[in-house]
Amino acid sequence: TTAASMNVHCHIAPTFPIVNEIQWLGGLRSVRGYKDGEVGKASSWVKGSAEVCWPAKNPVAGFVFTDAVLGRSIPGDEKVPNLREETISGGSIGAGVRIGPLRAEIGLTDKLTHNFHVTF
Repeated sequence: TTAASMNVHCHIAPTFPIVNEIQWLGGLRSVRGYKDGEVGKASSWVKGSAEVCWPAKNPVAGFVFTDAVLGRSIPGDEKVPNLREETISGGSIGAGVRIGPLRAEIGLTDKLTHNFHVTF
């Protein structure tokens, strides 16, 4: 059977972010297709993903996905209060295959770059 999932996660930080509340956006755990941290660092963000998976022959399955993130960037040094903030964003679409615990996927970003991930 075909399965679909959708996830949305957000984090709202105080005006002056605490170092451990800063996240580097982009990469396998936020926007696939980007390299880790390539979208930028943010103190507040909302990120979402949708994925549709369909079985091929057990244990093989294929999937397609889309990811997006919108955040408030932190320019300069985190130790110095920021005089300006910028909005950062990134999005991607992609496809992959899962064979048991092994997962291979490729994502194409909104900047027309791509990245390939293999996880297990």
